Amino acid sequence: IWDIIDERWNDKLKTPLHKAGYYLNPLFYYENKAELEEEVFVAAVVQCVGRVYHDNDKLQDMIVAQLNMYTNGTDSFGSAMAIRQRKNSVIFAANWWAAHGTDAKELRKMAIKILNLTCS
Repeated sequence: IWDIIDERWNDKLKTPLHKAGYYLNPLFYYENKAELEEEVFVAAVVQCVGRVYHDNDKLQDMIVAQLNMYTNGTDSFGSAMAIRQRKNSVIFAANWWAAHGTDAKELRKMAIKILNLTCS
């Protein structure tokens, strides 16, 4: 089964949008943090920021700065509830962001947009 999953990942999920969706999904990110900190995933998120907000340098800078809160699990991302719920596969990733991305409002908006696109 893992060969099938790997083949699909390698053949179909190469776009920055898919990689950003994987990176921004807290269930996958925090369980696979070392793997997802690879340049290819971080670059995909930054590329999506540039594409979504191509005409707003200030917002791009703000969102990239807010990524530190998410990656470090601090502020609203570090509450006991956020930590517990990011491990729960029943909670849809976009809903997790809506509830726990409150200290990174701009990143939250983009994450919800991306996660709703890649999961629908």
